[in-house]
Amino acid sequence: MTQEMLAPWASPGAVLELHSRALRRWQTALQRAELRRLRNAAASAFYQAGVRCHRSLILREVVSAFEAPKSAGDPDNAVLALLPCPDYADRAALHYDIALAFAPHFAEAHYNRASLHRRAGRLRDAMQRYLSALAHPPHAAARPHAHLHANAAWESAKIAQRTQRSGRAGRLFRKAMSGLDNFGVDHRHFPDYLERSGRLAEAMNEYDRVMSYSHRHTPEFIEPNFDHDELLPRDPGGASLDPLVPTVVAQSDDAMAVYFLHLYFSTSNAAPDTLPDDLLATLRRSLINRRLARMACPIETCAPSLAGLPRFSGVAARPPHA
Repeated sequence: MTQEMLAPWASPGAVLELHSRALRRWQTALQRAELRRLRNAAASAFYQAGVRCHRSLILREVVSAFEAPKSAGDPDNAVLALLPCPDYADRAALHYDIALAFAPHFAEAHYNRASLHRRAGRLRDAMQRYLSALAHPPHAAARPHAHLHANAAWESAKIAQRTQRSGRAGRLFRKAMSGLDNFGVDHRHFPDYLERSGRLAEAMNEYDRVMSYSHRHTPEFIEPNFDHDELLPRDPGGASLDPLVPTVVAQSDDAMAVYFLHLYFSTSNAAPDTLPDDLLATLRRSLINRRLARMACPIETCAPSLAGLPRFSGVAARPPHA
C-alpha cells in the first residue's frame, strides 16, 4: 500500500458519488444491474485495501511491543522501517467505510469495522457493527472457515458480558455456538459467564470443551475468494494498489492509463496526482454543460477495466516503469 496522505475530499459519500458520476459520464450504456455489479466490485476492492492496512496495524503493534524493552544501543527493527505509517487504523477504517458506502450489506466490512471499534475501546459502536454483520449474509464467495456469523455473535456476546448485559450475552453466546461449537482458548468466556450466572454444571462442561485442542481463525483476515473484477490490481513487486491513490498502470506514446476508485482512466495530459481534481472539475462542468465538459478535459474516458480503454485494449495492468 502506498503511504501518501489521503486526500481530504475522500469521504465515503464523496468517493461513492465520484465513482457513480464517472461511470454515468463515460459509460452511458451501462444498465442498472451492471452498475450495481460494478459498485459491489468497488466495495470488495476497498475492503481489501482496508484489510491490507489492518494487517499492517497489527504487525506494527506486535513488532513495537517486541521492541519496547530494547536498549538504546540495539539497532532499529527493519520491519518497523517498512511500516512507517502511524495511522493504519484510520486508513483501514476509511477504506471499510467506503466499502460500506458502496455496499451497505457487506457483512465482512461490518465485521472488520467492528474489530477496529473494539480495539479503540468504542464498545457500543463495535456491538452495533457486529450485529450488522449478523444481519447480512457473508460474501457469496466467503471461505467456510471464516465462520463470520458465529464469530460476530461471539464477539457481541463478550461485549454484552463486559457491559453487564447478562441476558443478551447468554443469547449471543448460544447463537455463536449454533454456528461453531468451539472457539479455541477464547471459549473460556462462555463458561466464565455460566459460572457467574450460577450454572456450575453447564460451566464445567464448557470448561472441559476448552481442554480439547481447537483452532479459531481470525475472520478479519480471511478474505473471500473474490472474482477477478473484484480484486485489487498489484504492482510488479506484488503489492496491492490503493484505489484512493491514482496510479499509472500502463502508458502509450501519448497517453497513460490510471487506476483510481477501482476504475481505469485514460488521460493524455494529466499527472496522476492531479487526476482527482481534474475528475472533479470535469464532472462539475458536465453537470452544467456537456459541451463545456468536453473543452480542455484531460480525461478521455473511463472504464471498469484496463481492456475497456480503447488505447490500452489487450495491455496487462502494470506500472509503466516495470
